Amino acid sequence: MDIWAIRTDGSGLRQVTRDPGSEGVPSWSRDGRFIYYTSNRTGRFEVWRVGAEGGAEEKLTNEGGVVPVESADGRTLYYQSAERGALLARPTSGGQPRTVLECVPTMFAWAVGARGIVYVECGPTRTGPWQGRRQQTLRYLDFASGKDEPLATVDGDWIGGLSIAPDGQSILYGRRLASSSLMMIDNFR
Repeated sequence: MDIWAIRTDGSGLRQVTRDPGSEGVPSWSRDGRFIYYTSNRTGRFEVWRVGAEGGAEEKLTNEGGVVPVESADGRTLYYQSAERGALLARPTSGGQPRTVLECVPTMFAWAVGARGIVYVECGPTRTGPWQGRRQQTLRYLDFASGKDEPLATVDGDWIGGLSIAPDGQSILYGRRLASSSLMMIDNFR
């Protein structure tokens, strides 16, 4: 897979990455100057960035990383550890990562807003294709106070694709609710 960009009017289609590895999960920097993405070109998934108009591609992580998202002020890059599942952060100007959350259950189970992070709380590991509907807790980590509190309980087998509205007043999320039915067919031959 490679990353491509196109203008909103449908013109200007261009290829951004060209490495034979697999690149995906792109996101724009807040000022539009960079595109962050995940690539396995080194043998494991790492976070990279490239100028929005092309140029040299720069590897930003060394310990594995996926789902890069820049903070609202453009100063911090958040990403998930590809191996541990922890949510990490580092300055966009460079520097060492720090652990923000020890566990985020899936790659799309968190979102960064201007004032905090919404995420799905880690729960017990389940096995099998479907283990029944379960409730999952959305939590909110407030940057200013450092408080980490439950926000809502949501029914779903999977919760992800989280997004915080720019005003911080609403959250979008996707959920999967698995179900099954046993049906009887009359006059089957």
